[in-house]
Amino acid sequence: MRVVISQPMYFPWLGQLNQALLADAFVFYSDVQFARGFINRVQLLVDGVQEFITVPTLGSKRGLINQLEPDSSQPWQERHSSKLNHSLGNSLHFELSYSLFKDVVLCPHKDLAALSSASVKRLCEEIFPSQCPQFYDSSQLPRASKSTQALVDICKELGASHYLTGHGAKSYIDLQLFKDEGIELEFIDYNIGEYSQYLGKHLTPYVSSLDAVARIGAEETAKLLKSKPVPAESFFN
Repeated sequence: MRVVISQPMYFPWLGQLNQALLADAFVFYSDVQFARGFINRVQLLVDGVQEFITVPTLGSKRGLINQLEPDSSQPWQERHSSKLNHSLGNSLHFELSYSLFKDVVLCPHKDLAALSSASVKRLCEEIFPSQCPQFYDSSQLPRASKSTQALVDICKELGASHYLTGHGAKSYIDLQLFKDEGIELEFIDYNIGEYSQYLGKHLTPYVSSLDAVARIGAEETAKLLKSKPVPAESFFN
């Protein structure tokens, strides 16, 4: 039973989808403080240049992710739609990619966490429908602990044998807490396949997964997700 716990990202890069592909349970960490990153923004290739599209929010940026609301007074859906058309409109599978985008952004969402979580789920459902993990929200998994102990408690609640995380966690995670509970800590060894993005070249993996879907289709996008889990000891030694 492999668990991933990650803040929801807005139409994320393929790396987060690869984590979901490897997981049996994927927990959106939504009741934690918002921090600048990819929770409400993502990059697109526009004429070969990486540009951000950002969901504007209401509420204090010091609040929790699930306390922030998308700012409906701003036409951000139209702006994002325009950027997608500019970036990917001539791609072979653009209509599929654009339909995934519309499925998410044209539906009402009570908060930023719900919006970004929906974007991850929709991509997974399209790219690897038979291998989707069970999705959870951290707010549905009560815990009194913080930091690494909170992650351990969520894993215990779900009956995890393995916990998979990204490289950034190495700077703060406490390996011993997982060992004490008999949960194997793993890091993802990112290995995202390349595909033609702009003028026949592969420029970057760090753009929205919508890019790959538009250019090569959902089935071929799934083949790009070649990352594997690696035992934590190899990262700490």
